[in-house]
Amino acid sequence: MMSFTGIDYHSAMLTTSEIGDISRFPSSKHLVSWMGLCPSLHQSGNSTYMGKMKKDSNRRVRCILIQAAETAAIHDPRMKTLYDRIAARSGHNKAIVRVANKMASITWHILTKKEPYHQVKDSLYASKLKNMTRVAA
Repeated sequence: MMSFTGIDYHSAMLTTSEIGDISRFPSSKHLVSWMGLCPSLHQSGNSTYMGKMKKDSNRRVRCILIQAAETAAIHDPRMKTLYDRIAARSGHNKAIVRVANKMASITWHILTKKEPYHQVKDSLYASKLKNMTRVAA
């Protein structure tokens, strides 16, 4: 998880410890819902209303991913394009939550496949690993 822009070893450690065994989530949508990064849905007949984010979720992980999304929306080219597209029509807050939603979905894929994020910045990742070994020693 430290291969993400915006996630350091403290965030990665807290997130993975809160998630626990990733196999308990059959898909990335289940993980996103558990983190509370998807809107509630109200439907009746032909009308659909997308409500607020779920409140009965893991707030610690949600807060960490939203903070990481703020950084990723600036420094990660993939997340920046997503942020710019959503922010143009819906505003900053909804765009950041959508970036955090995308990061949660990618987190599920990273943890199930046990491989790093493909858009990793090698110098940043190396410095994160160096800091982690320094703190752990």
